[in-house]
Amino acid sequence: MTQTMISVQNVQKSFKKQQVLKGITFEVKSGEIIALLGENGAGKSTLINIINKIITPSEGNVTLFDDQYNEGQVKNRTGVMLQNNIIIDRLSVKEVIELSRSYYKDPLTFEAAMDIAQLDDQADLLMSKLSGGQQRRLSFALALVGNPDLIFLDEPTANMDSRARYRLWQTIAELKQAGKTIIITSHQLADLEDIATRIFILQDGVIAFDGSIDTLRKIQGEGTIAFRSQLSMDHFKTIQPLTNLFQQDHYYTLITQEVNQVVKQLVPFLDDIQDLSIQQTPLETLFRHFSREDENHEKH
Repeated sequence: MTQTMISVQNVQKSFKKQQVLKGITFEVKSGEIIALLGENGAGKSTLINIINKIITPSEGNVTLFDDQYNEGQVKNRTGVMLQNNIIIDRLSVKEVIELSRSYYKDPLTFEAAMDIAQLDDQADLLMSKLSGGQQRRLSFALALVGNPDLIFLDEPTANMDSRARYRLWQTIAELKQAGKTIIITSHQLADLEDIATRIFILQDGVIAFDGSIDTLRKIQGEGTIAFRSQLSMDHFKTIQPLTNLFQQDHYYTLITQEVNQVVKQLVPFLDDIQDLSIQQTPLETLFRHFSREDENHEKH
């Protein structure tokens, strides 16, 4: 039976006179992988902190695990990787992992946690002596050390090199296969595209989009045609059907549901077009050009 892991009802949050969250309502079922997207300052971290009772909402309620467990049991089944690393100056990597393991009923082995952290040669090094990327890997391991069913990852790959990022997303894919429920915020949208089962776009204090990436493509345009050209925008304005047409310097992006029709209309301009590419619209492009006005227009 599918369990409701998170229930958020009309959550609002204001800091002084600024209202960051204006009435957030959603449910997350077990096994879902949620990509929480939003511009910087949209309130993603605020929402994650409210769900985890790190900060209190101005209004609204949050329930975890169908409200079946007490606070201690909820913490035992939840793992959180915050945007900022928590550093305990006097503890070594080994000591903080063992300390964290002691808090949980059924933790990962020390060896498994070290494998996730990729810090085998730094076990005796103080946390404060780790590089930014190493601290981030350790934070990831500490979020998973309790073998949680519900996991929050807030910008997990910050300061990581490409190899560490690849390993992290590989681990997340394994967690997905194991049926874990995960909420992730990340600027690495290409990686989220492969892992997320559901997309939230947080905009203007509300969830402006809640659905699959396929649904988002149907709203925003499934195909993207991009090229460079010295020709003016006027040459391409009459091309139809387009969901969106963007120009930055001499780089054009055309988003459409009908790629073949649009390509045929570009044929007369091919001598003046360079670096032509056609692809399924990536999540990064969908997010960058998303607006609720577009969504409302498509619905009507």
